[in-house]
Amino acid sequence: MTIDRRTFFSLAGGAVAGGTGSALVLPFAQPPAFNGADAAPPANCCGLTVNVRAVPYAAKGDGRTNDTAAIMSAVNAVAAAGGGVIELPAGTYLVDSIRIPRIRGGTIRFVGQGWSLDAGANTRLISASASPMFVPAGGVNGLELSLVHLDGNNLGTYGWYGKDGNKARLLNVLVDRFTTCGIYFNQGLCELRQSYVRNNKGTGVRVYSDSWISGSEIGSNVGVGLIVASGGNRITDNLINSNDSHGIHITGQSAHNNLIKSSLLITLPLFSTSARSVSKAFGLNLMSSSPANSSRLPASSRNRSKA
Repeated sequence: MTIDRRTFFSLAGGAVAGGTGSALVLPFAQPPAFNGADAAPPANCCGLTVNVRAVPYAAKGDGRTNDTAAIMSAVNAVAAAGGGVIELPAGTYLVDSIRIPRIRGGTIRFVGQGWSLDAGANTRLISASASPMFVPAGGVNGLELSLVHLDGNNLGTYGWYGKDGNKARLLNVLVDRFTTCGIYFNQGLCELRQSYVRNNKGTGVRVYSDSWISGSEIGSNVGVGLIVASGGNRITDNLINSNDSHGIHITGQSAHNNLIKSSLLITLPLFSTSARSVSKAFGLNLMSSSPANSSRLPASSRNRSKA
């Protein structure tokens, strides 16, 4: 549909010229309706959007009621529809494991209302047992989780247990108080962006191959801040601080061609590798509170870094 300049401003009215703050609604053409002569639309053409607090799911989000069954009912409905969006409004959801089945031809996005360390709208999922919180099944690709707080309650083992599931994306999440690992990626092409992983009793983040860790803070974990278990990862613009073990540990015979760039490491010790092939480290700012502490960068990487 083409709209000329005069028509555009006549439709907009005072919203554009006068700055009244009114919403601008344009008459975009509607898609043609299907009839008996047309082929049926694909099952995943638009996806299904559900709110876990709405009927028939009716999650309470009160921090006392176990909402696992309600959220799983929403997950299964969206999976059966070929994918879509699961909305998690502000509230505290007590859960065991959210097990995500394989979705034919689609994927699922979990979207919260945000998290805050202070007052404000928070979508918080808190562990009711030692079970890992989010568990993708084998063959599940492209899952996305955003704007939520995953709280292990010093009871849950993993916040995200990605033993299976490629291309998972965790965006703007807070993950804390898990006993084994906050975020565990064991498949490729996963992402952790603009997130905060802290105060876990074991490892903060474990990443496998060809993944992105960027714009995040990984700190105050009892174990290693970030374990890099294979190659081809891009680790950029992060703050990795105050972890009781190494800030970053690169391990495994295939852990080569990792790019670690523009990250600030403040931890004891800072960096270690047992990888056979050294990864590239550029623009690292390595800081230690102890002058006797060694960063433990391998010589070939240390020469290339700007430590």
